[in-house]
Amino acid sequence: MLSITIQHPFSAKIFSQNTPPSKKSSQREREYLRPSEVNAMIGAAQKVGRHGVRDGAIILLMFRHGLRTAELVALKWSQIDLVGGYIEIHRVKNGHDSIHPLRSPELRALRQIQRDYPDTSYVFVSERKAPLSTRSIRHIIARAGEIGQIAFPVHPHQLPESLWTLFSCHSVMIPEQFKTI
Repeated sequence: MLSITIQHPFSAKIFSQNTPPSKKSSQREREYLRPSEVNAMIGAAQKVGRHGVRDGAIILLMFRHGLRTAELVALKWSQIDLVGGYIEIHRVKNGHDSIHPLRSPELRALRQIQRDYPDTSYVFVSERKAPLSTRSIRHIIARAGEIGQIAFPVHPHQLPESLWTLFSCHSVMIPEQFKTI
């Protein structure tokens, strides 16, 4: 006897659920940091390890200029004018490039970094003079959060979020260069 079997086309939709998976809830209390927490992190980063000035400057620049991790690791000395006191920010994720003024704590930190790491084209480099990775930035910020005694795990995205929260809490008009970040 000859048996005939019908073969149905395979579809992954047959095995999927009708509803999308539920979004994981955040383990953090909030997605931003208060200015006192940012200052504690900067102080903690400056006191730990061989690269305290660099690590503190990373946190300071990410907070004050709303930098993403990718924007920070791509930052080159050609984008910074220490005499004129400004920094050219090249945004990722369809943001608009802009020029921001640098304040004296940032200028002091950047001048010290330039003295500590001469002859590099990138601002934030490792001991081997290679640009820091985004993974290194996440580690530096998480470590500063722990040492600064922040009550919850800290990640790099909280620093730009802190800037927006600061603007909105104090009813400050958001400067034009920050509107498209």
